[in-house]
Amino acid sequence: EACTQVGLAMSRSIGDHALKHVGVTADPVVERYDLADGDEFLVIATDGVWEFISSEGAVDIIQRCFNEGMGASEASAYLIKV
Repeated sequence: EACTQVGLAMSRSIGDHALKHVGVTADPVVERYDLADGDEFLVIATDGVWEFISSEGAVDIIQRCFNEGMGASEASAYLIKV
């Protein structure tokens, strides 16, 4: 029987020299954004989320959750289920 579940994709990047040749690095990607008055929320997630959904898709899902009266914790839990 074939396995149909997605596993947790992670690595111990700090000190994991065995995966350096495939691009695993301990150097984080850091970006800076200025928040504007019209910003309603900020989605911070790991590659475990971004591997499966686009930024726009995540925003659409979270916005729908808020429109349905969910709070941030409920919306976040829903996002990682889809």
